[in-house]
Amino acid sequence: MKINELLTEKDKTDKKDSWFKRADAWMKDPKRFVNRAIDTLQTTTGRPGPNVTKLDDPKVKKTKKKVKPQSSKKPIAKNDKIDIKKIPSGATYTDDKGVVYVYNDEKDIWFPNDGGMGLTGRTGAVNYNRAPRDKRMFSEQVLREGGNIWPDETEDFDQAIIPDMMKQVNSVLAKTGAKALPIGSGATPTPGKRSGDLDMIIDAGKLGGHFKVADAKAARVELEKLFQQAGFDTKKSGTSVHVKTKVGGAAQQVDIMVVDNGETAQKFHVHDIPKGSPYKGIHKQIMIADLAKEKDMKWSPYKGLVNRETNELVSNNMDEIAKQLLGPNATAKDLGSVESIVKANPEAQAIVDKYEGPESPNPVWQQKKVQPKENNEIVNAFRRIQEV
Repeated sequence: MKINELLTEKDKTDKKDSWFKRADAWMKDPKRFVNRAIDTLQTTTGRPGPNVTKLDDPKVKKTKKKVKPQSSKKPIAKNDKIDIKKIPSGATYTDDKGVVYVYNDEKDIWFPNDGGMGLTGRTGAVNYNRAPRDKRMFSEQVLREGGNIWPDETEDFDQAIIPDMMKQVNSVLAKTGAKALPIGSGATPTPGKRSGDLDMIIDAGKLGGHFKVADAKAARVELEKLFQQAGFDTKKSGTSVHVKTKVGGAAQQVDIMVVDNGETAQKFHVHDIPKGSPYKGIHKQIMIADLAKEKDMKWSPYKGLVNRETNELVSNNMDEIAKQLLGPNATAKDLGSVESIVKANPEAQAIVDKYEGPESPNPVWQQKKVQPKENNEIVNAFRRIQEV
């Protein structure tokens, strides 16, 4: 039968039916050529499509297909180039020497796996984009790591309450046999001085032994579960588990870094910064790394002093490290700050001068410096003079 005949063929139903009812009956008739063709195609290809006989069956109930929601929290691994202004934490690349660099958003530093000096966020991102596609990788995360994890819920706190914050954290950890230790300014709290968060460090090995897991990554997962079970709000990013403590009716943020040799590494992150200093702990770390390089060694803020060629540990004793880098009469205290390093070894001033110059080889030095606060009275006085 020709297609024109199909289109003009008269329907044999009651002539009193409306044209719409006749058209509907024609479309549903399984004997029609078009419907038989559709059924044949369905059977042959196995692909979905309208089924006339099922639509005509009053016993068949229409059901809505349940669409499984896609989780936006699942990390998606990619090796595309990255925006150097929005570097994904945990991004990893391997350089042409086989050294693996991992980006830590909290520190804005790319840490190498050979214990060497890290790279600034921008420098590492440029190197990442230049690396071959099969040598770079990052994961898209819902949570961008670093900074204030709960900006609308936590607030800056007086360092006087740090012991109470630590007590809350370590009471949860008591049964694991591991203890979170304060680092940075948290190790030497100053009443009256305010902080945005408390940095702590914990040994991955001890946690792993308690939870029976093999590495630091798995230990972080178990650590987060432990605090959640104890009723604390948590987030996990990079090497850290973030925990929200509550002291004095307000909420505070604690960042617990889970690393191998945590108890040994803790003393490398305890500083003795003099009041009013423009320098932070990161500046001290840069200086120690440069001093180690001058002695043909490398400085790892997680291992200690290591051999530049073999990566074997030279020493993780701070007194011994001070003697090797600063002189025979130096002690661990001399490595507490930029100022104390220069005082113990005046030749180290050359390192400071190198980074203070306009063409600093390490932008981190200038980026991390404490900017001096303006004296408002002086500034206002100058403004009044200009107005006159």
